[in-house]
Amino acid sequence: MKYFTYDLLTALSNESLGEAKLDELEEEWGKNRDLYWEQYASLSNRLPKEVFQRFDTYGFHDYLLEKVVINHSNLINTTIQLTVSNEKEKWRLTFTDVFSFSFHHLNKDKPAPILSPEQDLWTREEFLPVNNKIISFEVICHSGANLKIEFKDNGISLEEVL
Repeated sequence: MKYFTYDLLTALSNESLGEAKLDELEEEWGKNRDLYWEQYASLSNRLPKEVFQRFDTYGFHDYLLEKVVINHSNLINTTIQLTVSNEKEKWRLTFTDVFSFSFHHLNKDKPAPILSPEQDLWTREEFLPVNNKIISFEVICHSGANLKIEFKDNGISLEEVL
């Protein structure tokens, strides 16, 4: 994550920090948020309209990341599906033409996690341009799980699961 880092997110949740430090962190978060939304706006013609609009408003903040499925038939055919839900609805994000996928546990070396290590609640996401044909999607969960997927322009779809 470039703008919404796990370290910044967990620091903002640390109530033992002084008020001055928290104010400084909130200011940094606000600057990063503004910079991110500038980047995101530049992707409006590179993401399907329904995907762009969903993430331009609420995204899937506080949804449970239920499942990650990787379908890999050969070097040029990799698809990744993320299934997320809350108490009211369930959605599936499907990434096609995937170039890269990574998973990291950002909280693995911290002895006392600040956020919940038991739940993979979707916390923040970023869509960023890699170049003029590839987009990076990255999400951080409460547990410290970090997923990153790089895919071709418009290589993402969104569907509600009934």
